[in-house]
Amino acid sequence: MNGAVHPEEAELLASGRRWRGPADGTGRHLQGCAECQERLAEIERRLPTRAPEAPAPSWRTFAASVRVRRRRIIRSWAVVAAAVLGVLVLLPKLGPTTAPWGYDVALMWVNGQGTTLSPVSASGGRVRLHIDRSTGWAHLVGVGLPALAPGQVYEVWWIRGTRHLPAGVFVPSGNGSASLWMQSPDHFTAVVAVGITREPAPGTTQPSGPRQYAGRLVARPD
Repeated sequence: MNGAVHPEEAELLASGRRWRGPADGTGRHLQGCAECQERLAEIERRLPTRAPEAPAPSWRTFAASVRVRRRRIIRSWAVVAAAVLGVLVLLPKLGPTTAPWGYDVALMWVNGQGTTLSPVSASGGRVRLHIDRSTGWAHLVGVGLPALAPGQVYEVWWIRGTRHLPAGVFVPSGNGSASLWMQSPDHFTAVVAVGITREPAPGTTQPSGPRQYAGRLVARPD
């Protein structure tokens, strides 16, 4: 069939695999052209072997895989929740032994009350106190506190009328900041105010220096 116009490879393949209808002219050409028959055979040899089709998985297998993924997700969230709870419970315990931890910390920040201690004779600084009467814990934070003379401490007092009960002592850092956990053994019963004085280290049983900061506590509602 010299001089004949031969079909393109794609047309030969379509005709050879009967992707064309009975009216396909390429098919008729292929039947009478030995050259195109050889070309088609070469095309077929170059094509990769078709992989067998895998059957669709059963619904039981699919449902089981979904349950496995769901359990993995639940376990992952459980690990995250356990890690968060561990931070809440254990992190305060890693600090000073006089600090609360675990459930007491959560109760304090949810149920507690805050008050600001104003400067009395101090030259500046801010003191904020957060107490929780249900646990008896209190947390004091100071910012910009004046530096102390060597051998001095700031001492915190629970005030009941005219009585002053020692609550804790602290020395601010170089930038005037302070953080102190304290506890009232009787959960602030009859405590109406809080004061801070300068005292000789390591603290005294009664105030001896001038009051530096003071603030009132809101009475427990009946």
